Amino acid sequence: MGASVSRNSPCPCGSGRKYKRCCLAEGERAARAARFDDAVGRRIQDWSSKALGEEISAALKEFVGPDGTMDGDEFQIFATWFHNDRELPEGDTPARRYAARADLPERERAVAAGIADARLGFYRVIAVEPGSWLVIEDVVRGVRARVRSQIVSREAVRWDILLARVMEGDPLTLWGPTRFFKPCDEPELLAELERLAGASGNDDEAALTRAFHCHALELMRFRPPGWSVEPSFFTLEGD
Repeated sequence: MGASVSRNSPCPCGSGRKYKRCCLAEGERAARAARFDDAVGRRIQDWSSKALGEEISAALKEFVGPDGTMDGDEFQIFATWFHNDRELPEGDTPARRYAARADLPERERAVAAGIADARLGFYRVIAVEPGSWLVIEDVVRGVRARVRSQIVSREAVRWDILLARVMEGDPLTLWGPTRFFKPCDEPELLAELERLAGASGNDDEAALTRAFHCHALELMRFRPPGWSVEPSFFTLEGD
């Protein structure tokens, strides 16, 4: 849209304002915010590589198993799982530990806390504005939300099921790797979630929500039994 609309023309969204003071300005603000989020995510990883070397080594052994190898997509899954879901021996996740540092500027602390709290969920795509927004519905809780997404929104279509992390903020955003599933996969996805939740003796809504954290790695690697050879689509939102 930005390449075909003059900065001083009326904004195509119909607001009555000039494009430069409406959707163009909003897009530029979103891009700056996304770059800052990514920079904080990289700093979290740089910090953990220095401060948590032994924990990373233990997590890698747990992640890769006996073969000891992983490709680029698996590295992104590992990095997000390690920082957001894998608890340290003293408690908290690496991302939460970073966000609690006393020396962080206020803005960085807020973004780091948002990254640390970005939890997995299954989301149904309700509407898409490619390159800008998604309207998604939590498959477990039925709650709808509008989230900013420059990358996933270019690939998603209505009724896709996403395994993704929603990061709190104004606006909401997506964080980390996102897996794409077809609408017909939903029963198998929910069955696997219920199986994992039931392992703790309960499969109510609260238990299903906890399962996304306690069994994040299993869910991020899950392949519905109905799949044959075709792989899932993988997109990275954020670092």
